[in-house]
Parts: sequence; C-alpha cells; structure tokens
Amino acid sequence: MRVASGDEDATSLAEALWKPRVEQALQEFNRKISNAGGRVPGPPPPYVLVTTEEQHKALAERFKGKPDMALPVYASYPSTIYRDAVSAAIAWRTRQYLHEVLGDVEEELPRWFKAGLPPYVGYSIVDAFKDQDVRSADFTAEMLSQMRRDRLGETSLLAAMDLSSEGTPVDDAEFRLMSTFAVHRLAQKVPQRFDSAWLAVVSAVRAGASFERAFEPAFGVSVEKFRNEAKLAVTTLQASTPAHDGPVPPTSGPADLEDESSLPFTFNSFVEGFRRYLKAGAPKAFVYSRRGAWVYVSESPDAIERALRDCGSITPLGCKLLAVDDQLVVPQLRKDSGIRVELRVTSENDWSRQVRERWLPVVNQAVAQFESVLNEQWGVRLQDPTRVYVVTNREDYERTLRDKFGSSASAARLAAEGTDGLASADGQIITGLYAATPAEEVWESATLLVLHELAHELQNQLAGNTGRRLQRWIKEGSAEQISYLMARRMPSDPSAKFVIGDWRAQCIEWYKARGVATTKPSELLDAGFDDWMALSRSGKQPYKMAGLMLEFLQERLGKDYYPALLKYFRDGSRSREKEQLAFEAFTGMKMADFMKALDRWLETL
Repeated sequence: MRVASGDEDATSLAEALWKPRVEQALQEFNRKISNAGGRVPGPPPPYVLVTTEEQHKALAERFKGKPDMALPVYASYPSTIYRDAVSAAIAWRTRQYLHEVLGDVEEELPRWFKAGLPPYVGYSIVDAFKDQDVRSADFTAEMLSQMRRDRLGETSLLAAMDLSSEGTPVDDAEFRLMSTFAVHRLAQKVPQRFDSAWLAVVSAVRAGASFERAFEPAFGVSVEKFRNEAKLAVTTLQASTPAHDGPVPPTSGPADLEDESSLPFTFNSFVEGFRRYLKAGAPKAFVYSRRGAWVYVSESPDAIERALRDCGSITPLGCKLLAVDDQLVVPQLRKDSGIRVELRVTSENDWSRQVRERWLPVVNQAVAQFESVLNEQWGVRLQDPTRVYVVTNREDYERTLRDKFGSSASAARLAAEGTDGLASADGQIITGLYAATPAEEVWESATLLVLHELAHELQNQLAGNTGRRLQRWIKEGSAEQISYLMARRMPSDPSAKFVIGDWRAQCIEWYKARGVATTKPSELLDAGFDDWMALSRSGKQPYKMAGLMLEFLQERLGKDYYPALLKYFRDGSRSREKEQLAFEAFTGMKMADFMKALDRWLETL
C-alpha cells in the first residue's frame, strides 16, 4: 500500500492516520473470516491512498475495472473517508474472497447478494471500530436516511433483488443501495453469526448447492419469506418518517440531553430550545449561531434550508446545523470558512487610496502569516468564517459597527471614539488605519492588532465559542504572544521597527523597570473583563505580566508549549472544573504550585 500525493503535508497525514486505519481494517477482515471458519484470501491488491480528487480520477481511469484500488483520503470529514476508503478496501477484499472461493460458479449467487454483501461487510467492520473518528461514521443511519430521502420503497427493493415480476428497471446507485439494505436486513436476522452464515452459503454454492437451498439453513428463513420481510421493512421505513427535500449531512449519533457536553451552549434558553426541538415532529433541523442564537424548523421537508435561512437573518456570518431529525450532525468545514479581508470605504480620497495600495497588502500579509502558522506548523485552521474589516476614518468605523456588527447607533459611536480596533463574538474584526496616525502606529494596527484579534478568534473557535470560563490572562497573554510571533516572521518594512521587537524581551525589560509597581500575577487569576480593564486604565499593563507568565511556561515546555496551549482552549471551556483540569494538563501543575514556581522564576529576572 502506498500514498500518491505531491503535497508533503497531505502525504504525512495519509501515512500517519489513514494508512494504519486501512491496514487495521484489513487485519480485522482476515480475523473475522478466520474465526468464522473461512479461508483467508490471498494478498490484497496494491491499494493506493490518493490525497486529491484529480489523482483519484486519474488512478481510477488507469485501474479501469478495479477502481476501488484507488482509495480517496481527501474529504473534509472523517466519516466520508471511512466510507470511501477504509470500508471500500474491505469491500474489495470481500469480492476477492467470493471470486477466489467460487471461481466459475460465482454467477450462481444472485446479483443483490453479490452487490450488497461487500459494502455491508466493509461498513460493519468500520462501524465496529472504537476510535472517536469512526463514531461519526454511522453508515446504517446514513443508508436509511438516503432511502427515506430518495423515497426508495417496495418497487425499488424488488427490482434490486431481481424478484419483481414486472422487471422494473433500476439504476446502478439505487441497485447498490437497495442490495446493501437487503443484506443489512439479513444480518439483523442472525447478528451473532452473520459472518459464519454468509460463509456457509458461499461454501455450499461452491459445493454445488443452489443459492436458495443453501440460504435457509444458514439464515433460518427461506428466500421468499425473507423477501417479504424485507419488503415490509422498507415499507415501514418509508412510512415512519417523511423525507427531507435536499441532502442530509452525515450524522454522529442520537441527539439527547443526557450529556449536555454535546451541545455547543448550555445556558437555559438554548437547552430548553433543544429540548422542545427533540419533541417536535420530523423532518426537522436545529441550527445555531456562534453567539448562541438558535432556530429550529419541524415537520417540513425543507426544514434544513428554512432553519439556516431564518437563523442567517439574525446573524451576519450565518449559522450551522447542530441536528437533523433526532441525530447530531457531524461538524463540517463551511464553504465560506477562512479569513477574508475587506476594505470598507464610503468615499475615496488620497488616504484611502494609500491604504489600498500600501497598507491593505500588509493586512493581507499578516493574515497569510497567521494561516500559514496555523495550518503548516500547528495543524489547525479556522473552521468558521472570519472577516477583517479595514476602515480609513471614524465615520466608516462607526458605520461598519452598525451595519456588520449589529451595534446600536450609540454603542457604535462610543466605540468609534474610544477604540482603533475590536472583534465581535462571531468572527468579525475591525481595524482603523487613519491618516493622522504615525506610520509605525498604522503598521501596528495593520499587523499586531489584527493578529491579536485573530488569535482570539482561534481561541474562540477551539473553545467552541464558549470560552468565558478560561483564564483571561492566558487568553490575552497568548494573543499578544502569538501576534508578535507572527508579525516578526512577516517581510521586513522600514516602518516596522516598532512592531517586530522581541515580545519576551519587552516584557522582561518592563518588569525590571517597573518593579513592585507592576501588576502582580495574583491580580490576574480569575480576572474578569472589568478587572482587566481597570488594571489597564491604571497603567499597570496586565498584558505584559500575562506575557511574562506565559513566557515562563514556554521556557518550561519548550516545543510542546503551543500544542499544550491549543489543547487548553479545546478542553477547558465547558465548565470551571474542566478548566482547572485543562490548566493542570497545560502547565503540569496545580494553580498554587504554578504560582510558587512563577514567583521563583520572576526573582531570577
């Protein structure tokens, strides 16, 4: 098995993650065959893991009759890769087994059994995995949802099983789906011995028995009776839940309120809204915004479309699905994800043209540097859309806050008068670049300020937008730390000397100069927003003390610092208790021990 890719990162991911998964699945297939009394087939074909759609098409064409040997591992969510790559490898091995055992008499098996057995065996092996990745790959639920959605009923089933007296035509995709459903129903009859049952049928056919004669002793039912049971099952399925009009995204499991950690927000109105949703009739969909707004639509075939549209009308960057019917939706990368920079100018003048020509490229460089470090070095990316608005005067600053951020007129006016940049809770950032400002301060607003707010956006998304329980000094200190780290890696500029200084050196120099007048570390523990702002207004510069506290941790942790920091944001947001556990995992110490070690380190400066 090899990986075909021109991209080093994609190759590394495929080698580290997906190649072992395929190999594990193939080993499980061999184990199941052996335990059920079958003969393990010969060596598997030379599978190739492909990391781009273009490679997949090219290799599938080259393999011609054996396209399954090219296994695609480039989808944005794991369940698709498990379906299209891991389970596909098992399906090919199952077909290989049938061919090796049956040889010339393989045609004695009915088409629906030969078509439905390989994918079902592949799905069943993957579904049995216990990895967290795989819990999103509920292929049975996906199959039943597709049958409901496509309204595939009795006629389609009979046509697929070649048992319709009218010979109703059926397309290839529908045939494969209904054949797999038939095998799924067959497996439900003998769940503890399905492998030995289908192997017994194959063995009996190889010995000369007809399929019908081999079928009944293996599965405890005649082919005709099973056909009627399957027909009733598909009829019941279609009657049980109306279908959605459009495609239904992959789901990860049942939606319930027993474990509220599955919900992105746990405040009362959100939980109560989801409780009402669970009691509503299908088809239904529940969507939410990053600020905690939520909408659900029930008993409507276009529930998904309507819920997203209705929620989108109350938030500028749209909403995402939490649940469809009674299943939680697998988180997916939105098409509009990533960072987009927009210059908002009401009326052009010499300064706005200078910003467009000189300073907007600097903002874009800062964004590119941020994304490069996240993607290439830290292995993460912003999953939700993020917008950076650049304005050139206070009037456009105020107008953008009203139009994009949804601020009231009075709040927008106060913010425009008192700030040069800020960020919202739903991925929107604004920075003002003004003509009367010295060039080095314009550079600071175009780089450090933007990078600082992007770091907060990363924190918010890692924490599921519920990071209020996280330590503010870690959030603010790491935002400053990250902004300087990334700004210093940007291309040099004559006006950048103020910006690209060493953040660590600045913090240490400040601490030495201020002495006892500095912010004390204990003042930052559990500090709220108002506490932080009061320290800032007093001139005690809490950002620099927070920076020192994190520089201490970086010195201790070395190359493990940033991975541990990102994990803190992921794990510590759900409750105060989880924040404490995440802090201990991040630092390797309880808070009291951390403070003592920090004090000893500060004494050495």
